[in-house]
Amino acid sequence: MLSLRMVLAAALAGLFAAANGWCGDPTLAWRYPTGGQFRSIPAVGPDGTLYAASDDQYLYAIAPDGTVNWRSSLGWLPADCLAIGEDGTIYVGLQNDELVAVNPSGHQIWKFDAGAPIVGNPAVAPDGTIFIANDTGTLVALSLRGAVEWQLTLPAKCTLDPLLSGSETLYLGGADRRLYALTRWGSFRWSLPLDSAPAEAAVDADGSLFVMTEGGRLDHVDSQGDILWSKGVGPGAPSEVLIGKQGVLAATVDGVVRELDRSGLEVWRTSIGPAGRGSMVIGNGIVYALTADGVLHLLGQGGSTSGAVRVGSAGTVVASPAGGLIIGGRDWVVYAYAGVHESIDAPWGQPSGGARHSRLGGSAARTAGTAPLEVPDYLYFSTQLDLSSRSALMALLSESGRRIARGSAGKSTWYLERVVDTIVGVGLLSPIITGNTIVNDYPDVRASAADQLAKIGSLASRSILIRLLHYELEPTALSAEISALGAIGSDSDGAATRAIAAALRRSARFSADNGVGRAAVEALAAIAQYSGGMPDPSGTAALGFIYRGSYSPAVRATALEALERLAAM
Repeated sequence: MLSLRMVLAAALAGLFAAANGWCGDPTLAWRYPTGGQFRSIPAVGPDGTLYAASDDQYLYAIAPDGTVNWRSSLGWLPADCLAIGEDGTIYVGLQNDELVAVNPSGHQIWKFDAGAPIVGNPAVAPDGTIFIANDTGTLVALSLRGAVEWQLTLPAKCTLDPLLSGSETLYLGGADRRLYALTRWGSFRWSLPLDSAPAEAAVDADGSLFVMTEGGRLDHVDSQGDILWSKGVGPGAPSEVLIGKQGVLAATVDGVVRELDRSGLEVWRTSIGPAGRGSMVIGNGIVYALTADGVLHLLGQGGSTSGAVRVGSAGTVVASPAGGLIIGGRDWVVYAYAGVHESIDAPWGQPSGGARHSRLGGSAARTAGTAPLEVPDYLYFSTQLDLSSRSALMALLSESGRRIARGSAGKSTWYLERVVDTIVGVGLLSPIITGNTIVNDYPDVRASAADQLAKIGSLASRSILIRLLHYELEPTALSAEISALGAIGSDSDGAATRAIAAALRRSARFSADNGVGRAAVEALAAIAQYSGGMPDPSGTAALGFIYRGSYSPAVRATALEALERLAAM
C-alpha cells in the first residue's frame, strides 16, 4: 500500500463567466503528487479509473475520488505511449523501446521489445489485438499474450500513431510524406502523398480522416484515399486535431486554435499562448485548452474566451466520464477538476492513437469504416470446408495452422477464426446424423481447432471457446478447449472462468476425468495470473471442487498449490 496519498479539495469561485454548454465553475476535487512528470496523456477506464505513467517509473491507478488503488513498477522511464484495451489491460510504452502489458490489478503480464522507440499510443482493436509502430517504420500486431500476429515495414519511419477506423482499417503516417491505409490484418489498401509528413490526425464517424501535416496543412481525406479539401492552418507546428459535433479543431504549438466546419470553412480562430500535444478536450460546446504556462482556457461559442484559471502546471489533459478534467502535470502532480462538463454516455472523438483516452469529441469515431475481406484466402478455406469429411477438416486445420505459425495467412487471422469456429463446432453445433448416429463427431479435430484458437489469441477466439464449453462433454476436446482459454488468459468479465467451472462440474457427473481436471487447474491458474486474481468466485470454488473430488492425488495436489498461490495474490 502507498503511504503517500494526498487528497486536497479547494473551491475556485468567481473565476469564470457563464458559458454556453458549460455546467458550472470547475472545482479542484483532488490532487496527487508523484515522483516524476507525466509524458503521456493519461487514460481513463470505463469505470472512471485513471491510469497515469510517471517518470518515477510507476504506473498509477487512481479512483475517481483520488484514492490510489495501486501503483505498478515499470522498471524503466515511460515514453509518450499509453492505452487501455477492451478487456481493461493497460499498455505502457517505455523509453527502452519495450511495451508493457499490465492487468487491471496492477500486475505485469508481458513485455514486448519493439526494437526501436514506439511512436505515440498503441491502437487496440475490439478483439484485443494491439497495434504499435516504431520510428523505423515497422508496424506490429500483437495478440492478448504479446505474441506477434504479423508485422510489416513502411518505406520510411512512422510519424503518426496507428489509428483505427471502426475495427478493420488502420491509418499510419510516414516520413516519406504519405498517409497509409491498411486492413486490420496488415494488407495495404492505399497510400496518399501529402505536402509533408502527417503529424496529427483524428477519425470521423463516417470513416474519413482529418490529417494535420508538418507543413501546416489540414487535409480531409475520405475512406477511399481521396482528399476532399485541404486548408492551411500553419505556420506553427501541429499540436492537435480533435473532432467536435460541428466540425474539427486544429491547434498549433504557437497557441493558435482554429475551428473549421466539415466543408473546410474556417469558423473562428483565437490565440491562447503556446500549447503542446494532448492539451485540449471538447465538452458540450466548450473547448478546454491547457497552455504551456499552466493556464486552463475556456473557449466558448465563436472562439471567445469564457474564462481562464491557473492550474499550477502545463501537461496533458483528458476528460473523465463523471464530468471532470484530469491533468497530468509537468510538476509531477495529477490534478482532477470537477464540474466542467456533463457526464458522457456516448463514445468520444478520437485524437491521434486515442485508445480510451477520453478526449471528449462529439463524434462516435470508432464506429465506421469497413475494409474488404481477404477474399482469395477466405474463399480458399471456405470452399475446402466439408463438414462430413474428417480428412478434409484435418487438412484444413493443418494448412491454417501453418499460416498462423508463419504469419502469412494473408497477414490475417480474422477469417481463420470463422473457419476454425465452424470446425470446432462439428458434431456439437452442426451435427450430421445418419441412422440416429452423429457421423461427424471428431473430438480430436475439435481439440486441434481449440489449440489454434489459443494461438490466434483474440477476444473473438475466447468467445468461440466459451460458447463451445456449454455443449462439450467429450474429455479430449473438453480438455483442449479449457486449456485454450487458459492460454488466452484474458477474462475481465469472468465469463471464461464461469464456463470452465460449469463444464468441469458437468463432466464430473459422468466421471472425474484427470485430463479435464488437470486442464481446469492449469487454465484457472493462468487466468488468475493474467488477471492478478480470480476474476469470478466460481474459479476458486472449482479449484476446491477438484481438490476435494475423486481425482488423482497428483491433480488434487496441483489444485491445492493453485489455491495457495491464489491466496497469496
